[in-house]
Amino acid sequence: FFGADKPSYSILSHTWGDDELSYQEISSGPWMEYEHKRGFQKIVAFCASSPKAGHLYLYGWVDTVCIDKTSSDKTSSAELSEAIQSMFAWYHRVAVCFVFLEDLVPSRTWSAVGGFTRGWTLQELLAPKHVVFFDTQWGEIGTKAQLNDELHRITGI
Repeated sequence: FFGADKPSYSILSHTWGDDELSYQEISSGPWMEYEHKRGFQKIVAFCASSPKAGHLYLYGWVDTVCIDKTSSDKTSSAELSEAIQSMFAWYHRVAVCFVFLEDLVPSRTWSAVGGFTRGWTLQELLAPKHVVFFDTQWGEIGTKAQLNDELHRITGI
């Protein structure tokens, strides 16, 4: 999509696991042959959580499947470099960012969450206007605005 034709979209902020779905896998299809992968299940849950959280978007962006990171040709290297440089803008333009806190069990406190130490956390917290947090079972925890004090305590920002 170019220019003013860019549609509203949601974006997934998450920590990568060992069993993520890749750009190559999703572009080669059929997708269902990868449904056993935890990354596939994460993307399905991300798509299902959007309407539950009151957000209906035709497009969702997930870095693991939207950026070609594994190819060794120069085109893919240039694409990866451009993607890394564009991340803040993509997060800034997003309608809503869903943050999946895989290590946050519903009955535990935020102190158990390790995702806030990642280098990308700063742009993923600051760039989007609307952020919704989810625990390991995709239960909605709250929005960035609702959790402002807790986020400040954990991150210092």
